Amino acid sequence: MPEDANRKGDRATERIVTLFKNLGWNLKSRTDVDVKTDEEGRKHGYGIDAYLTYEDPYGRHTYGNILESKSWQWGSINEGQVESFFETLLEKVEKGPNSEQFESTHNLGNEASLTNTGIVALWATDGFDSTDFREFVRAIDVPRKWELAKICLWGNDYLKRIAQIEDTYNDLKGDYEEVKIYYPDLTDEDGGRYDLITLEYLLSDFFFATGGDSSEQGFIFYFDEMDFDSLLFMYKSLRHYQLLSNHEQIDIFVPNRGYQTEPVEEEFIREFSGGKTEIEFKSMRAMANLQHLDSR
Repeated sequence: MPEDANRKGDRATERIVTLFKNLGWNLKSRTDVDVKTDEEGRKHGYGIDAYLTYEDPYGRHTYGNILESKSWQWGSINEGQVESFFETLLEKVEKGPNSEQFESTHNLGNEASLTNTGIVALWATDGFDSTDFREFVRAIDVPRKWELAKICLWGNDYLKRIAQIEDTYNDLKGDYEEVKIYYPDLTDEDGGRYDLITLEYLLSDFFFATGGDSSEQGFIFYFDEMDFDSLLFMYKSLRHYQLLSNHEQIDIFVPNRGYQTEPVEEEFIREFSGGKTEIEFKSMRAMANLQHLDSR
């Protein structure tokens, strides 16, 4: 029934909004609000499921992000449908913020200085084929000339990954004081520790957090390959910013651990753990769905 479909859609949007809010993003308007437009030839506005912002840790911008949440049966998703999601969201990102009404309906107080990101959170309710979905995304005919924008098309697999980040981060904040995400100083820009996980970090192979006394406990969220070379690259990257030697204990959170990862974990610990810093690998909780967000 249409009413059931609407309720499922609302619930899906609420879960995704909760997910991002728990990562430090801010919901700037009510969900499911249209952006009116004076564009010639267009009778209706642009429907936006949610509009979220976050302030860049390096002070470049406060970024605005247009979110589209889809809850579908996998059998109804095809290449043409995914391309349609992309084209529709790209149009909203390019034209919606230019509307005279956008500040009063979404970018309240004109907080965001740059709205150039669109996210489609596509949740398949009855199964999901990540290989097919990636092929659908690769087949999209991206316009050669388009405004500078970021469009993310995320299916069940990537949404579960973000849910694992949120779940682990939420648990750490309950177990330790002052858990913050670390943003290193860059050549001409100062970083710091923030209660925020940016879009760039959600797309990263790894990032670092600290808790308690900043010299006491460190946490690594790791999503790269579980082989020694990949772990070594991560280790050298973090050592470059003098993070590893400054902590007594470092926990490396990995999404898919098991007997197959034990040899490389043991090799890495033998090589780099001990002395002033102890290293331990830990598992992120597996996510079958996003229902845990209902109680957040």
